[in-house]
Amino acid sequence: MRLLGPDHADVSALMHNLAALLAEMGDLEQATPLMQEALEVRRRALGPDHADIVPALHTLAEMLQREGDLDGPEALLREAVEIDQRSYGASHPHVAASLQKLATLIHAQGDVDQAEAILRQSIDIRTEALGSDHRDSLRTTIHLVEWLLARQQHDEAESLLHHIYERSAASDPATHQRSAALLTQLYESLDRPEDAALWRQRATVSTSP
Repeated sequence: MRLLGPDHADVSALMHNLAALLAEMGDLEQATPLMQEALEVRRRALGPDHADIVPALHTLAEMLQREGDLDGPEALLREAVEIDQRSYGASHPHVAASLQKLATLIHAQGDVDQAEAILRQSIDIRTEALGSDHRDSLRTTIHLVEWLLARQQHDEAESLLHHIYERSAASDPATHQRSAALLTQLYESLDRPEDAALWRQRATVSTSP
């Protein structure tokens, strides 16, 4: 720090890495304030709207959530979305990633309708930027499907799961298997045993070496 100065971006990066290591070891009591300091150093070093601030915002928000704080992270994640939009444009995958994190937080807060709307926005951006068959698009969509199933919105969930299953076979085996498993659960809940048996078999095949 003496060589670089306390407000250098490299100092922030070192602090960020140490905070992440402490969090991985389960020491959030030290990790969270260190991450907050790393974020402030990065703001001073780069300016408040620099795109490189976003990873620190994401990391700090995650630490706060792990501590049980579901309110503090919201402002951080909304700031991340705004910085990404200014830095890359509204339709960039980085914006979609920040929106997905925000949607997950809002869902945990209990505002399911707002969370679903934000997640759909993330899916739309990824689909436009990367294509509907891209693994990031498919993984975000299966996240939505899990929420739809919890709300018993079976028709849309079923349609999306068939799309995911067909499109993920070559590109994303884990998502391919997950979609088959969710279709099995869906058909079991709808009392369609023949369909459930078929998709249970496909889910098993998907996990075979």
